[in-house]
Amino acid sequence: MLKYKDIKLADAGFVINLSERSDRKNDFIKKMEELKITGYEFVEGVKFEEPEWIRYGCTQSFINIFKNAIENDYQSIIIFEDDVTQTEQITKEQIDKIFQLWEEQTENYDLIALGTRPLWDSKVIKDSEYYGTITNCLCAHAFFYKKKFIDYIYDNLSCFKDEKCKHYRVVIDEFISDCCSHENICKIPNKLFKVGITIPMMFSQKPSYSDNERTFVNFQGWIQDSFYNALSNGNKIQK
Repeated sequence: MLKYKDIKLADAGFVINLSERSDRKNDFIKKMEELKITGYEFVEGVKFEEPEWIRYGCTQSFINIFKNAIENDYQSIIIFEDDVTQTEQITKEQIDKIFQLWEEQTENYDLIALGTRPLWDSKVIKDSEYYGTITNCLCAHAFFYKKKFIDYIYDNLSCFKDEKCKHYRVVIDEFISDCCSHENICKIPNKLFKVGITIPMMFSQKPSYSDNERTFVNFQGWIQDSFYNALSNGNKIQK
């Protein structure tokens, strides 16, 4: 069971990590100790050696976790990518408030983003002081998933390597974006789910060497700025 202090967050928590990336694993453990989040387990990430499939290793890693969740009849899970880092603007007091309200708020959404990248025209529409609805996003580095979505994504995306699959060569980020947006990225439109997000957003991505991109990447500031831009967009449409 994944917990924040004594508060249950999900039936299980998983962290995708390549065995050779002990640097990320150690940084993740240190960050979770600081945040008082416990009960997660590390899952070996998938690597595809074929150049045209390199970027799909992460998607296969997610699919493997969703399969595990279904086999164990988990009603909720949280999946972290191992490069998550706490957003610079969020305080410990705000994190406390977010998780004190967690149980009741998980009834309101099918997914909750603890960390993602809102797209440039995305809106975060405030439902309460610490939670909102996000209209479009394209990163999956820290998400809470309910069984309704776990079953749906496994049924529809697990065949992504098959040319006959309607979601052939669709990555996890694109699929999730399509599920929470009216703008279809995938070839086949997906079911619309209600996707929540914490306010402030809890996690960005730490600058580091990317095995997918095979170069050093730094998306931290971009991800954080994207969240606050989406929050500003959401506030504007409510006036």
